[in-house]
Amino acid sequence: MVYRFFRYGDGEWGLKLRASGVLIPVCGIDGKIEAMQIRLDKPINDRKYIWLSSKEVPDGAIVGSGASSGSSLHFVGDPAAKRVFITEGALKGAAAYSLSHRSFICLPGVNNIKGLAKMLTTLKAIGGSEEIFEAFDSDKYENEHVAEATKKLHEEVLGLGFNIRPVTWADKNLKGIDDYFLARWKERQTGIYGVDVRQRA
Repeated sequence: MVYRFFRYGDGEWGLKLRASGVLIPVCGIDGKIEAMQIRLDKPINDRKYIWLSSKEVPDGAIVGSGASSGSSLHFVGDPAAKRVFITEGALKGAAAYSLSHRSFICLPGVNNIKGLAKMLTTLKAIGGSEEIFEAFDSDKYENEHVAEATKKLHEEVLGLGFNIRPVTWADKNLKGIDDYFLARWKERQTGIYGVDVRQRA
């Protein structure tokens, strides 16, 4: 399985993929792309997400012309927002942002908080992050692995001097924060268009 990019001696860039999927940009606070994830159409070895990186290059390509993924954090929203949600996955955060216009820090995995301290400190310096909300999937109440990761996240954020509160929702059929905001969006559309239709009748 190869997903890599590289540069040839003539200056042209190359990209090699061996499976289909969706490229997901992972951006920093400044909105610039720092890494790319790939959501595979068909999971390989139970992996749905992988990183686009360049540990090896083919013949004719410049060694070291690519880069490792770095497992970067993804930020989407307003850096000066007073409320910031922390969730898992750039795609989930992007979907939740498009539905809510809230600001999200998206960890590459529930256990991967590398870079979180720096990001929160930077957001605070900009004037944001007065309220932090942990928004992991609802399986944190059933999955021991996710529950432990959630506890470590709270300890990390509290240790940095921030307050953090969990986000919960009553509907147990909703798995993640993106599902929650989608359900809220659908409710609003039904209400808006339902009233309009009745008035026209």
